[in-house]
Amino acid sequence: MPTLFSPLRINTLNLKNRIQFPPISTNFADAGEASAIHAAYHAERAAFGCGLNMVEATFPETTRHNYRMALDDDRLVPGLRRLADAVHAHGGALGIQIQHHGRCASPEGTGCRKRLVSVVPGLTDDDPDLVMTAAEIRHQIDIHVQAVRRAVEAGVDLVELHGAHGYLIAQFLSPMTNRRTDAYGGSPERRLRFPLELLRAVREEVGPDYPIGIRLSLDEKMPGGLDLEQNKFICSALVEHGIDVISFSAAVRESYEWAIPPACVPEGWLIQGVAAIRRHIRGAVPVVAAGRIVSPEMAEAIVREGMSDMVGIGRALIADPQWIAKSQNQNSADITPCLGCNAMCIRRLEQGDPIRCAVNPRAGREKLFPDLPADVRRRVVIVGGGPAGMQAAITAARRGHEVTLFEKQDRLGGLLNVADKPPFKERYALLRDVLAARIRRAGIRLHLDTEAGPEEIAALSPDAVILATGSLPVVPDFCRSGRTIPAERFLAGAPAGKKLVILGGGSVGCETAEYAAERGHEVTIVEMRSELAPDMEWRWRRFLLPRLQKSGVTTLLRTRVLSVEKDGSVFVRTCGRQPEIHRLKQFDTIVVALGYRPANALKTALEASGHTVFFIGDCNRGGLVGDAIHAGFETAYALGQPS
Repeated sequence: MPTLFSPLRINTLNLKNRIQFPPISTNFADAGEASAIHAAYHAERAAFGCGLNMVEATFPETTRHNYRMALDDDRLVPGLRRLADAVHAHGGALGIQIQHHGRCASPEGTGCRKRLVSVVPGLTDDDPDLVMTAAEIRHQIDIHVQAVRRAVEAGVDLVELHGAHGYLIAQFLSPMTNRRTDAYGGSPERRLRFPLELLRAVREEVGPDYPIGIRLSLDEKMPGGLDLEQNKFICSALVEHGIDVISFSAAVRESYEWAIPPACVPEGWLIQGVAAIRRHIRGAVPVVAAGRIVSPEMAEAIVREGMSDMVGIGRALIADPQWIAKSQNQNSADITPCLGCNAMCIRRLEQGDPIRCAVNPRAGREKLFPDLPADVRRRVVIVGGGPAGMQAAITAARRGHEVTLFEKQDRLGGLLNVADKPPFKERYALLRDVLAARIRRAGIRLHLDTEAGPEEIAALSPDAVILATGSLPVVPDFCRSGRTIPAERFLAGAPAGKKLVILGGGSVGCETAEYAAERGHEVTIVEMRSELAPDMEWRWRRFLLPRLQKSGVTTLLRTRVLSVEKDGSVFVRTCGRQPEIHRLKQFDTIVVALGYRPANALKTALEASGHTVFFIGDCNRGGLVGDAIHAGFETAYALGQPS
């Protein structure tokens, strides 16, 4: 049987293994053109063994060129050629995805006009003038073909037509969005007419030996949308008409939480459907499975058991570009785990910013932060062994500095030691363990269970001190009763009674509530704002809120706590037009989740000592795990650089 690291042939293209880096947008483009940042980003993943790097969705139609990739003009070919050359230099192959957003186009953002297959109330603009005529359909085929021509001229090895996520091609395929009554709509065969005409035209342009792929949503996760059975018919027709490879994703705009799902969605959740398609087409062409494939063991099993010919490793390869090399060398324990958080990758993209990664501070900045020794070696002392301090220590040691790390607890991790407790957050423990193992391998002088003061630090004569002492939970004065504990103590296992009230309905409060409800507690969340967890990444939130409701958690919104009595009663005031004061039932335990404040007691003493001191992570400014890791990396990387 084939294995993950066996070669694969797609038409005449020979790939060295079965791993694809999927077409995830980056916002790296320079006025629509592939940039030097693109080249460094893809080259790093090719250098560590990726079989096929896919460039993100690329516009074929004239756009207002910005940070999104385009191929609507010949002037964009040189940048793409540089990107292809960078990947080829490491023995990799480069594919590119051609995509028109269709009904999802943003004329304000990109200048690309919306194209409707049909007017669908509730899904599209109610403007029949946007519905494509037969002439406009032929024009779309022409501009797609020209984009493909440019990709081939640039040295790209494979083109993929984007037929997923409810974009233009998918709108023709799906009965949910194709309500046409002409030759391009109605029956399943007629809904296929545009994709097949496009495939035929592209084939005429590139010839019989050039590989052409398509990406499909295996399940649109919408009433009346495409599902597995309809995709079987579509894939059979595509194979019959000469497609060379089929890649699978899921969802449309309205169900997009399933397209790039958070860690609460099971790993490899699309695999059984992909396997069913592969059986249906009898393995006539390779298929590519994606959908939270994060572990080498799962990826290997998928290929070995014949469920898919290739696997898409997306966010996991952003988190660790050495994922493939480490997997192949039986060193998977050192893979930096993707948290599935979407906090710095997908969230930033949606804000129009370049892609980053919470656990890999170099992602998208490979050119800015080359993995090289520092120009000058320093003696560095780091106080605090949470994510910021651990990352600072690892980076400084890797750059060649002499590093000493103090941690007042008896183990490393800081808040990672409780962040992994709520449901679906287990990967935070993996991150802690990977970072801790790297510290021990790096020769860093580690002092656990040691609260470093100015004297201990001064005794080491450091050239630089990095203070990463973390934060302390905010506990208001009215919560000083013996029944009150911070959320982190509750998650760490502190005793708590049956009935809990959680003060604060942000991310921490909601995740703590779910954790408590799973363990049989009766939970009430009290939140001043009008909604729960507005700070949470929206995909996580969309999955979390129904789970909270299902678990029986009571929620009091627009409600302010006035006092907590000794008997466990809580007095609150509603924040509506006619505020009212209520005495809630007695609670056994009050869990406080109202945020954190910096823990920087050493700050004044160290600043007065004359040391060069840096304050990072939560002791400087509160944030997410990714913020702490980035601060640790950037601060440590800058040590020893020329001033």
